[in-house]
Amino acid sequence: NAYGAPFPSILYADVQPEWDEHTILCMSLSKLGMPGPRTGIVIAAPPIARAVAALNAVISLAPTSTGAALALDMVESGEVIRLSQEVIRPFYKAKAEQAVAWVREAMGE
Repeated sequence: NAYGAPFPSILYADVQPEWDEHTILCMSLSKLGMPGPRTGIVIAAPPIARAVAALNAVISLAPTSTGAALALDMVESGEVIRLSQEVIRPFYKAKAEQAVAWVREAMGE
């Protein structure tokens, strides 16, 4: 889920995330301007979340905590959702509208 609800919500369609105890919801923070730290959010039942964390530690060997440290306050306060709605979503919407305008202009519309 790099584009959808609830974060960063840049699909520009009315979508609702599905959730049950067997769901693993993964979200990227790259649209927040944090592509370098490769930080994401995993939402799952506690046993699944622990297994994903353990797997990541084994695969990465030395996972960085920089991105998580930078994002923690924003996630806990809900600021990440506000930024998504007020900054990220309008930014990408304007970019998409400009791209469509350029294509229409090039096609002679």
